[in-house]
Amino acid sequence: MTTPRNLGSTPGEMDSHVNDADGKVAWLLRRYAEEPEDPYNQYNLLTVPRHQQKCLLYRFARGDTLGSIRAWFLGEMLPTLRTTQEMCKALFPEHDVLVNAAEPWALLWLFAFVCFDEDGTELARADSWFARKDGPVLFDMLLKAFVPSTAYARKYNPKSSTPQEESVIDALLLDEPARGRALEACMRQWPKLMKPYGYREAPAEGKHLFEHFPFEIALAVCACDADDSALRDLPYYPRELVDYYRSHVRPKRDAWRGTGVGAGPEIPPAPHRQPKKVYSLKPAEAYVRWLELACNEQPEMIAKAHKGLKKRKSMPALCSAMEVLAGLGCGAQADLKDDATLADHVVAMCAARALPAFTPPPPPEGPARIGQILSALQAWSVGQGQQLFVLSDDEDDNWNALLVRADAKDEFALLCEQLSLEVLDEAGWS
Repeated sequence: MTTPRNLGSTPGEMDSHVNDADGKVAWLLRRYAEEPEDPYNQYNLLTVPRHQQKCLLYRFARGDTLGSIRAWFLGEMLPTLRTTQEMCKALFPEHDVLVNAAEPWALLWLFAFVCFDEDGTELARADSWFARKDGPVLFDMLLKAFVPSTAYARKYNPKSSTPQEESVIDALLLDEPARGRALEACMRQWPKLMKPYGYREAPAEGKHLFEHFPFEIALAVCACDADDSALRDLPYYPRELVDYYRSHVRPKRDAWRGTGVGAGPEIPPAPHRQPKKVYSLKPAEAYVRWLELACNEQPEMIAKAHKGLKKRKSMPALCSAMEVLAGLGCGAQADLKDDATLADHVVAMCAARALPAFTPPPPPEGPARIGQILSALQAWSVGQGQQLFVLSDDEDDNWNALLVRADAKDEFALLCEQLSLEVLDEAGWS
């Protein structure tokens, strides 16, 4: 019987967790094989990666040898996921069955690829295993150290990083020896950060399983060849994975990477959370002012906009606000491919502001013309003392455009930031 790496559990408890996780995956696949037309069984296939992550985590936590974990990972886990992906692609063509990089166990899965994919074939196609859209940024920084072609996202959600990930990000931005000292500080702080999740260093009857390991710290050590001599005897530090990587993979597959280089000099946008910004207006006041500027500070239009949006103290969904503004001639809203509606709204918006007539570019119709209309309006509006704002809404597929007086553009941009409205540049619509 192995000694668990999870210090808060017994060998018997870990055996039970491994068996339960394996049984869940087998049950999901068996139910689908028996009744493939049952929608319940079909949709349950989408959960297989999440349960497989637990199968991997529990084997590591149980104390299985890395050799046996490697054999199971390459011989059973990945083939099962490939088969599940193929079945789900036929059932749900629009849905990719991937491991969400934001899941806490995704870093162990990444570590398994880093250690056990000795020729780099699977790491090179990481996007066929991991869903990385918009973060978390630490996952991309670590992946890029092993797959230099990894592209950073244009924007990351600052809320996608946990406090412990934040400290690792800060450490990665340092040079040695400061980086090694920072990672040691991360590891020493880690137990305190894990207290809310049930951290303990001895078994406790009746307690939920503590399911976390500082894989992000160990991956950072591997990615940057950091000195981990002060970390190795600290509880839960996965030194065996670090040693396996250093002895089996670093001198061969990753020999291309210079010592201590990590992901290289390129820094992702907003690599960690920014200090909370303090705005001069309260959110309700910011919404009112945003509406005033969108309506060109015309009292009659402002009153109509408030009436259309009902009395409220907070910013409505952008699609709702823009629908009302477009109806008043104060904005333009159109479906992604509806160039005719966008053109009509733009003409009406210019007229409502008493600007000279704007003539939209002629067809070709569709998305290509939409980009041309917005680009032409942007160039034209500068000469009219106006600034074009094109706003993005993740909740729908509309184009949303507003004109604001040029002397108020900075104020309006700040209001958009406070109200969490994304402003697109020309590259975002062309």
